[in-house]
Amino acid sequence: MKRIICTFLVLTMLLGTVGITALADDAEYSGSYEDKMTWSYDTDTKTLSINCDGPLDFPYNIKYEEYYDMGELQKMFIYKEYPWYTNGFASQVEHVELSGNVTEIGEDVFYRFVSLQEFTIPETVTKIGGSAFSGCSKITQMTVPAGVREIGTAAFANMSELVSITLPENLESLGGYAFSFCRKLTDMTLPHHITHIGPRLFGSDTSTPAENGVAEFEDGVMYSGEYALACYNKGSEVAIREGTVLMADEFFLYAGTESKNVTLPGTLKYIGNSAFQHSYIKNITLPDGLETIGDDAFMGTQISSINIPSGVTAIPKRAFVNTNLESVYLHKGIQRVSADAFDSTKLTAVTVDKENPYYCAQDGVLFNKKKTSIVVYPEMRDAKHYNIPDTVNTLYTAFSGKLETVAFPKSIKNCYKRVLKKIYYFGTEEEFAKILFPPKTSYDYYDRIVAKCCKAKLSKTRYLYNKKAHTPSVKVYDAAGNRLKEKVDYKVALPTGRTKIGIYTVKVTLKGKFKGSFYLDYKIVPKGTEIEKLKAGVSSFTVKWKKQAQNITGYQVQYSKSDSFKTYGTTSIFINKPKATKKTVKNLSVDQKYYVRVRTYKTVGENKIYSKWSKVKKVKVTRPF
Repeated sequence: MKRIICTFLVLTMLLGTVGITALADDAEYSGSYEDKMTWSYDTDTKTLSINCDGPLDFPYNIKYEEYYDMGELQKMFIYKEYPWYTNGFASQVEHVELSGNVTEIGEDVFYRFVSLQEFTIPETVTKIGGSAFSGCSKITQMTVPAGVREIGTAAFANMSELVSITLPENLESLGGYAFSFCRKLTDMTLPHHITHIGPRLFGSDTSTPAENGVAEFEDGVMYSGEYALACYNKGSEVAIREGTVLMADEFFLYAGTESKNVTLPGTLKYIGNSAFQHSYIKNITLPDGLETIGDDAFMGTQISSINIPSGVTAIPKRAFVNTNLESVYLHKGIQRVSADAFDSTKLTAVTVDKENPYYCAQDGVLFNKKKTSIVVYPEMRDAKHYNIPDTVNTLYTAFSGKLETVAFPKSIKNCYKRVLKKIYYFGTEEEFAKILFPPKTSYDYYDRIVAKCCKAKLSKTRYLYNKKAHTPSVKVYDAAGNRLKEKVDYKVALPTGRTKIGIYTVKVTLKGKFKGSFYLDYKIVPKGTEIEKLKAGVSSFTVKWKKQAQNITGYQVQYSKSDSFKTYGTTSIFINKPKATKKTVKNLSVDQKYYVRVRTYKTVGENKIYSKWSKVKKVKVTRPF
């Protein structure tokens, strides 16, 4: 958004200056662009005639501003210098005549035509670009034709005399600042069916829109019909009124940084880009009818859990970046997940519905359905080393967080994010050089070690606590599948202790012609428990289990409407009392069958070490009458 604001301001300064330039002695009053457009200007009638087939949006002279972002050269679009600007007569034009099959009014085409008194947009137009009519200060009314589906940023901004504008019923996208500083605008209705509205539709002036009747305020929220445009409520409670179907981009920009308890209406379908980014919400319930979540929608908030409604089919770019999100469940209708949607979170695992045709999860890691690519590796996943399965050829994740090392199989061909961890590669130097990596810069790194072994595994990764030391054997194989010899080809460093409940790491260091190291984890887990009794109650049930008070921190009770415990509606309750033997769960759905299981756990450092689950039992909750 800073880029949009900068572009808007630079346009105002630069093109404003161009727009009022006097006619040059050698000015041209006619011309053409390829075979797509011809134009001419009559200095007597002050009429600009344009014949165009296709978009009226051509690169006559594009201006950019160069800048550096994190050490990389970037280009920011400033404006397109159309011939009526370079020849200095844009500010003199009083009439524009368009002919041909014009399909699009491009960005800045009629920017600051300050003498233009009226304009008829051709019925063939389907899109109006950013700032297309910005600064046309003498036009009082306009009609946007029925075929237009998209209106760009600041398209009608600074039209100081605009009183009335008619928008098409099938309009889908309305850019930010579209009517900023149109202070006389009193006759406009936003049509139904809009699915995206940009930020600050009426600019930064918050009082004028409410006074002129185009928009209204209710409890600190600006609305226009069924659209919530911006929140100015600086209190801790915000309720979006029922009937609202869309929240505009950057909805909470003006709401301050106070913690927000936000209530969303059941009618809401669209959440705009960065809608909650400037808020500090901790809890939010998304309505079942929601269909779209915008880019950056919850970035920087304090939410720790989220239920994605079944109508949402895509998790967009940076949607939950820098949040406290710990886990996420992807229902069967999710078709697209952006690789950076969960960056810089507390995510420990991703779970995917088994019926989802696009994605699957293994050990909490998100893959595409065929497991040829890794989309998300949870940053707080409890592991220091990760072996990428040899079905994978493409990586979209950065492998950050707790992870220290990652092993690349020879199948890897593309890596689209910078890996900030040590890489072990199961191939040759020449093969590694063929992998496509992003360009390295001064602010990232990876250490790479070529390891010619392809597999190392423990004989057992889970032991039951019995006060004795547990030591698994290690098997290491080369790229051809031949088993290597300990002390000759590798050596094993065992962790100390190995008698208490916890996670233990075995280090395998390769020797001789083999290079690199492996870190293999195993666990010693507490003794589990079993359910003794499961009794139904009024909208509740009570579960009783065998006490297992020694060497545990507590119990985890888990219940679900599905016997797989992997669908929407699975809930866990942690009971931090080793001597506890029962738990009553209330406020449940009546006449609903629930599946219940219990296990013990012990907290060791930052980790919970779990026993195996008890046998699953089921119960049907009764009605209150």
